[in-house]
Amino acid sequence: MELEYTYFNNAVVVRLNHDEGSLEDSDLQSLCRNISQLLNERIDSIALDITPCRFLNSYGLGELISIRNYFSDIHIDCILVTENTKVLKLLDMVGMTDLFTVVPDKTDIPSRV
Repeated sequence: MELEYTYFNNAVVVRLNHDEGSLEDSDLQSLCRNISQLLNERIDSIALDITPCRFLNSYGLGELISIRNYFSDIHIDCILVTENTKVLKLLDMVGMTDLFTVVPDKTDIPSRV
């Protein structure tokens, strides 16, 4: 799988494609390893751009948690990028906004000095 990514501030921004409520149809461990290869000494966070997601089902929420856990174990912060009000409401309802920083656009990713 070819990752769509850019860098902004201190984060690698990875665009995750939507497929009926889930984020990716590939192995999450493989996805996380591929994202890990994009990290360097100046990058201390990943931003998951879920802008294409019109909704998330329980599987998609589980995928987000799994990705967060993988990167939390190696001390990399996870940020979600979305401005979809339905997705934001769901994330808030299930407590995911306590686990992730959520920003509406990659230009809103906080810079760390």
